[in-house]
Amino acid sequence: MQTHMAPAREKNDDNLTAMMRTFLFMDKENISSNKFHGLMQLQKQNGCPSLTDVIYTHSDTFEDMETALVQTTVDELNKIASSKFVGLIIDETINVITEKKLILFLRVLNNTVKTRTVFLGNHSVHSGMAECIVDKIKEVFKEWGIPLNKVIGLGSDGASVMTGIRNGVGVKLLTETETPFSIHVHCIAHRVAFASQDAANLPKKIADYRKTLNEVYKLYEYSATQYNPLRDLSKELSNTEFLTVKTTIDSEMAVPRSSC
Repeated sequence: MQTHMAPAREKNDDNLTAMMRTFLFMDKENISSNKFHGLMQLQKQNGCPSLTDVIYTHSDTFEDMETALVQTTVDELNKIASSKFVGLIIDETINVITEKKLILFLRVLNNTVKTRTVFLGNHSVHSGMAECIVDKIKEVFKEWGIPLNKVIGLGSDGASVMTGIRNGVGVKLLTETETPFSIHVHCIAHRVAFASQDAANLPKKIADYRKTLNEVYKLYEYSATQYNPLRDLSKELSNTEFLTVKTTIDSEMAVPRSSC
């Protein structure tokens, strides 16, 4: 299969990506591998643009993909295991159904002492309390077979639940686990964002200017009656393309996230 896979990959990467997504869905839903061909054909009939030229639809392909995924996972775990130390990057978020989520990344060292980032998943948590976050970290590390005493760095957005000096996640990891040398780092991208926000609100002229722009935005935001005359006026006064009215926001993530 590998002999035929190389030219197929060069021909249509999107095709292979769509096939792999179908495989992952079937694997998560415990769907039998003999349904792979039928699902691929159904997607083609529904007009999936990435499956215009499906090459491999036999159930054996499903098994090959499964083997490749297992091997990739094992290789990833071996790389993590070979790293003497790891850094943990965490952030909280909320999905579209307002479910609390915890995103986890690892920074690991390879044999040449170069760092690489490993995604540990986007996990559901029932609350944003430090105890809940620490419990989830312990659970994920146990699933991946990673000793917590390997953690020597913790990166976060600097929220009090993360950086609290008494009950923050960083403190709890130090006191409740064997991570006595862990250093908590406030992500520089978030720090720059906060600095930008404070700087924008400090000068009175800039604050007044932003207030005026926001009031104009509120006037036109949800009113077609107000908005259409403004668009017509713009056409009469200028030949340039009409720009939509925007609200002013603080600059965020001015530094690439890779700096975390």
